Amino acid sequence: MHLPGIAALVAASANLFGQQSTRASAFEVASVKPADPNILRSRGFSCGFLPSGRFQGLGNLRWFVACAYEIRAAQSGEQIVGAPKWAEDDVFEIRATFAPSELTASQRLSMLQTLLADRFKLVVHRERREVPAYALVIARKDGRLGPQLQPTPESARIGSRMGGRAAPP
Repeated sequence: MHLPGIAALVAASANLFGQQSTRASAFEVASVKPADPNILRSRGFSCGFLPSGRFQGLGNLRWFVACAYEIRAAQSGEQIVGAPKWAEDDVFEIRATFAPSELTASQRLSMLQTLLADRFKLVVHRERREVPAYALVIARKDGRLGPQLQPTPESARIGSRMGGRAAPP
């Protein structure tokens, strides 16, 4: 396992700002072990809190940072910068336990953030960046979407499923 401190820059997405930093206690017991990269072929990346009071994860450090800071995996390449090569190459298995009380989602994520800081010496710096983006615009002069397209209902939008926070574009 590589232990030199790393600094990962998490470029701001809309859901990173405006969150209150509610620090929860650390995991009761946590195990971070190097894993065989070939295991990803059969099990795949994972990162999840179970109702029984357990956390289980399998992946590289970039995956765990994306999980801990609610960054979509597809956007982690643009939003997590400055990490060393081993953060992408080395695979780890993390298992941890916590008291299955009524912790909020942000408190659970805070526990994972604390674990990453303790075990990997992770330092995170958040900043806003301009990144390339595509805008879908209506090309028709009458403003209609066309026969095969419909507006997304409010209840199906990503931000509404995330507790009202705006999702990154």
